Formats: sequence, structure tokens, C-alpha cells
Amino acid sequence: MKKWLAVMVLLLVGCVDNTPIAPTQSLFANNDSEGAAVTKGMALQFPQDHGAHEACQLEWWYLTFVLEDENNTPYAAQFTLFRFLDSGDPSTWSSAQLYMAHGALHSQDHHAFSERFARGEVGNAGVTMSPFSAFLDDWVWQSQSAELFPSTLTMKLNNTASLSLSMESNGPLIRHGDSGYSVKSADGRFRSYYYSQPFIRVTGELTLNNKRLTVSGNGWFDHEWTSELANDSALGWDWFSLHLDNGDKVMAFRMHVDDQPPHITGTYISKEGKSRTLPASAFTLAPVSSTQLGDKTLPLHWRMTIPEEGIDILLRPFKTDQLNRGRFTYYEGRIEISGSHSGAGFMELTGY
Repeated sequence: MKKWLAVMVLLLVGCVDNTPIAPTQSLFANNDSEGAAVTKGMALQFPQDHGAHEACQLEWWYLTFVLEDENNTPYAAQFTLFRFLDSGDPSTWSSAQLYMAHGALHSQDHHAFSERFARGEVGNAGVTMSPFSAFLDDWVWQSQSAELFPSTLTMKLNNTASLSLSMESNGPLIRHGDSGYSVKSADGRFRSYYYSQPFIRVTGELTLNNKRLTVSGNGWFDHEWTSELANDSALGWDWFSLHLDNGDKVMAFRMHVDDQPPHITGTYISKEGKSRTLPASAFTLAPVSSTQLGDKTLPLHWRMTIPEEGIDILLRPFKTDQLNRGRFTYYEGRIEISGSHSGAGFMELTGY
């Protein structure tokens, strides 16, 4: 297996440009607005922290799905609700909270992506509790209680693409970093509060290119809030969520800050729900090739090793072009896992 993996790496490197690249621009810089600082020792509380943290500049609720139909054909879907703290003065007619929602649906041959914007506090966008709901217009993630799951997600992206999914969790919430305090740079300047639910079982229906499909698979939820990442020195990140074939999960990212080397960390999560932080000394995560997509050069093929877990894997997109082209253009899509383990997951690349 390791010999085969090494051959695949050489093939990938030989077929495409392997020039090292790095992000050059911040995705969500908002230096004109001040927000609450992320501080160590702040214990996350649930279900309260499923809601909005409006004193922070930047926040997102992120659902990604790796799905298959009855013929094992792969699909991918994404729903993200972003919240921004506006620098303007709120009034009766203008809330300080801005919301943006992204929805995407992929097959091998089709990519439907749409984005929406709205002001908060006027009823058409936001996050509510008891029961939990995250929504923008008729894109709705709706729970039955203040907990996140069980819940449903409904979105119509355009006239030919929509989804209706039912979600249940079968494992614990995972606090990343130091009990949810996630450091993004070596000097500690960049940080967030960050937790996930990586154990989501999904069933439902997709409509893609006017074809209706019954699907099932795995979901991953990320919730993160920060003021520090809304800064033009935070140049972007490479983020991965992996569902391994043995039931274990991995979250890993590389954060790029100015001219510093990328800050690498992650979380290894056993199928029983036990988690441990992965410092840079415990694993490797590096691109093995880059690909040109329009005017962007992107590292789309990666290798990850976690020696203590016997993991030596290649991560590759299930199709090349998974750019979300919108107000903030970034790469977000399904990846396939091969090597010592198999599986599927998601990759996000920002700032390129």
C-alpha cells in the first residue's frame, strides 16, 4: 500500500505544476470595525453557544455533506450562514448584523452555487433558539429543539437544483484546540472559538438538473466565531474535514498570516467520539501539486500523514472545478481519500 501511495504521489507531481503557492489576500478583512476579543479560558456552553455571538466581527455556521445515491454515485452539498458585524451605526432601519448565505450542490457533471445577503434583526435572516434555526429567506436549517439535531435543511439554489435533507447526530460535539479556543497563528494573534459536530447521518432528496435523487451519507458541522480573523493580515487558510472508512474523523487546517510559515494544527477524532489535538509535530499536511483554474492557481492535491494513527493518505478533489464564484470567491468541495485509509470529506481553500 505504501509503495502504491508513493507511486501515486510521483504521478501527481509529474503531471501538474508543483510550484509552492500561498494565499495572498484576506477573505473577510474588516479592519474598520472593532469586535469582542477571543480569550482563553472561556468555556463553551451548549445549547447557548449554538446561537449568534453578535459582539464578534465574524461568525459562521457551516454544514458540508458527502452523499451517494442508490447507485453509489457521489454528490456533495454545502450550506453556510455567515454573520458580519457592520462598522456602520445601527438604527431602526439598519441593523449592525449582516448575513450572507452560501449554498452549493455538486455532481460529477454539474455545480449549482448561489449566495444571498440580508440585514439581521428584520426577520428574514438570522439564528434563533428554542428551537434552533439558521436561515436566510427560504433557505432554512430547522431543528426540533434548542439542540442542533435532529433537524432538516431545505434549499432551492435555482430552478433546476434544490435539496431537502434530514440530519441526525450519532456522536458528541468536538471542541477544537484548548476546549474550543482555537489558535490560528504561531504568535497567537489570530484565534477563534471553534467546535464541530462531525458525526451526522444524512438522508433525503436532491434535485439536480431537474433530476430527483434519493441520497444518504455523512455530514459535518462547524461553528466558529472571532474578531481576530477579520483582519487583512489573515491571508487565508486550507481546511479539511475527513470521514475515514474506519469511522474516525479528522479536522486539519493551515493558516497563512503575512509572510510567516503556515500554522498547522488539527484534531483527531475516534469513532467513539474521543478527540485529541494534533500539533504540527504530530502530523504532516502538504500539497503535492497545484492546478490552474481560470486566474487562480490552487493546491488541489494533498498528502497527510499521522504516524501515531498509521495514516498516510492522499486527498484529491472528486472533480477539479469546485470554485464558489461569488462576492467572496473560494474553493469548497468534496475530496476523496486514498492510501492507508479510504473515505471522503471536504476541502476549503481561501485567499488564493
